[in-house]
Amino acid sequence: MDKSDITLERMRTFVRVCERGSLSAVARELGVGQSTITRHLRELEEAVGVPLLSRTTRRVAMTDEGSRYYANSVQILRLVEQARDEARG
Repeated sequence: MDKSDITLERMRTFVRVCERGSLSAVARELGVGQSTITRHLRELEEAVGVPLLSRTTRRVAMTDEGSRYYANSVQILRLVEQARDEARG
């Protein structure tokens, strides 16, 4: 897997998991199986090359790298939405 495998969909999934703190909650929110969320996160971490989340059976927490990646991801996703809105407007 290379850096081109960092997709907006995977980034959005990561951001939502960080915000909700639960893979199952995000799966329900998006109407997909928890395995899909897990796969998105695994593929994103592989593409980035570092663990972004620390997972236990009870909680999900961002690693230090994950915290930095989260902040950048939020900015990127906001810019993508802004570009879409400006193109439509």
